[in-house]
Amino acid sequence: MNKGKMTVFAVMAAVLLTAAIFVVFLMTTAAGNRGPDISLPPAPSDDVTGGNNTVAPEVSDIDVEYLDITTENVQSIIEHLDRPDSYSLELQIEYHWTGGNSVFRRRTWVKSGAVRWQHFDRTGNPVLNYIITPDTVYVWEENGRGYVSYPCGEFSADDLGQIPTYEDILQADKDDIVSAYYEDRQSVPCVKVEVFDRDNGHTHLYWVSLETGLLWEAEVLAEGQLIYRMYVLQSGFSVREPEQSDFQLPGGRNPLTEARTDGGQ
Repeated sequence: MNKGKMTVFAVMAAVLLTAAIFVVFLMTTAAGNRGPDISLPPAPSDDVTGGNNTVAPEVSDIDVEYLDITTENVQSIIEHLDRPDSYSLELQIEYHWTGGNSVFRRRTWVKSGAVRWQHFDRTGNPVLNYIITPDTVYVWEENGRGYVSYPCGEFSADDLGQIPTYEDILQADKDDIVSAYYEDRQSVPCVKVEVFDRDNGHTHLYWVSLETGLLWEAEVLAEGQLIYRMYVLQSGFSVREPEQSDFQLPGGRNPLTEARTDGGQ
């Protein structure tokens, strides 16, 4: 999910999915002989009311300067966050409109610069697969005997997954970032950020996990009504490195192995 761009998803109208927001601490050494390091903080203190949690987490035994999250500094903070190079997760995507909705599940594996997406239908059956490398996109139907491939174009791995990505926030106009603060989501400590899309009037909400630095949930509102929602299924998330076999194409070819053989990542 590291090379995403702003994308338009059709849900009654174009839904421009813009990004995620994160939080960090600015830490200094006791000796003061090097510049400050950016690192993820511990979870915020509990808020049993369910409201906004803006209290700085308590940190003991280390010299820490608390860095407030503001609309002015979130873009520079994003640039210094560390995220896992390899992981796998399952997420759910919902499209809502007056009188109905559609729900889809996605699964993704990330390893050595390659991303695989597995799409499920409305009944929960896997139907379509993508593998995206820096140069090529591979596509095949679940249980299919063959695949097609084509050069990577303007669409990123995140576009194919129909999700926003943290890099979108770097492209947002600072004036469109409405707010950013702590809030728990699915019992996971997160930073919540609100971004206004002046092109279509939609409001974009993002929850970024403090534990992983990854986007945990996202919503899009049109005139206050939910039209898009994405959230990670907590039981389907792992930072364990995916297997090589997770990137195998029908017929046995493996782009990840070929990339390593050719001197790639």
